[in-house]
Amino acid sequence: MRGLQTTRSPYESRANGNYTDDADEAWRELQQPAEFTVELPSTYYIGAQASNPENVPFKDRARYQFLLHFWVFAASIYVPAVIDNEGKREFVGYAIAIPDIANLKIFCDEFLGLLKERGNEVTGYRPRDAVVDLAVEGALDMMARLRDRISRSESSISDLVMGVDVIHTEKKGNNVRILGSARLDSPTQEWIDKYREIRESLWHRTFRRQRLLNLVSNKDWYIGFDALLCTIPYELTMGNDYFCHDVRESFKYEVENMSEEADKNDREGTSLEYSCEKLVLRLVKSYVFSKLEGKYQLKWKEVQGTPRESEYREKKAKIAKSAFLDVRSRTEKMDFINYFASTICSVSQHMSEDSFEKLTRDLYEDTDKIRTLTMLALSANG
Repeated sequence: MRGLQTTRSPYESRANGNYTDDADEAWRELQQPAEFTVELPSTYYIGAQASNPENVPFKDRARYQFLLHFWVFAASIYVPAVIDNEGKREFVGYAIAIPDIANLKIFCDEFLGLLKERGNEVTGYRPRDAVVDLAVEGALDMMARLRDRISRSESSISDLVMGVDVIHTEKKGNNVRILGSARLDSPTQEWIDKYREIRESLWHRTFRRQRLLNLVSNKDWYIGFDALLCTIPYELTMGNDYFCHDVRESFKYEVENMSEEADKNDREGTSLEYSCEKLVLRLVKSYVFSKLEGKYQLKWKEVQGTPRESEYREKKAKIAKSAFLDVRSRTEKMDFINYFASTICSVSQHMSEDSFEKLTRDLYEDTDKIRTLTMLALSANG
């Protein structure tokens, strides 16, 4: 919080039993008239300077600046980690999560326990619980931990905080740059559960980061993966076991919540429920399995637990990879539509007439969505 030696001097002096006059100075300023102003350094207000480029000084009323001595005690520090296109992780600055407190007494009762519950296990040279994929995730983590603290009481998160502000900062020499800021208002219980599910069940950092971006932006879970899959090397996406695991987990929790009975009815043509994501996943799965059986005479039930099981997995990955690369290279609308119809749908597929009509409509009117889901479904079956 206080990266410069001079800003830490009052704390160090008191820790060593020496006198410091900062409290006396603050008291003298508070005795001045209500409109009395003082300089506002970055020690108390992140990003402040002596003056801006127009030579206008940063100042604040003394009674307001006095409050800024204490906000650091309620803040939590996180470290955003970024993964480059080579799969290397780099820590980028710090994310400071500052709660907008609704009830000071309840918050103080719970916040100390929240801090104590943060673990001290490390990843690299940082505390594991402090490392996040997005700066705004600091707000999500704080909200989730507060929810855990009050889960046994009748209180809700909104009783403690109205929201959490996050400031993403980076220190360059003696200067602190603000890279961005965001605010997260008190989320619903379902929202926090979704964050926990993403945080705890997904392993691939790049995949998890996109899922978190979609969550905080209130977008569908698959949004953005088309650009990601087409710009990141194959070895770091479909060719990565962690990435494929996360795709399978996402389909499992986001798509396969439709009942087995509804899925069976859709195959028999009596379903009243249409799920584009679920249907694309089933079509891709049928394509891969049909190719395995037709080209290599391989069925899972026949090879499971036998020496041919490894061959089955190898051939299955080969079929999925070939189709994935074909889809990724087809960026033109009609090029992809023709490939989907002539290749993915070249094997026997079963669906209701209603589902067929809606899928055809989506294929022409929302092509990017179908293309994204097709690449993700192939990754899940790789």
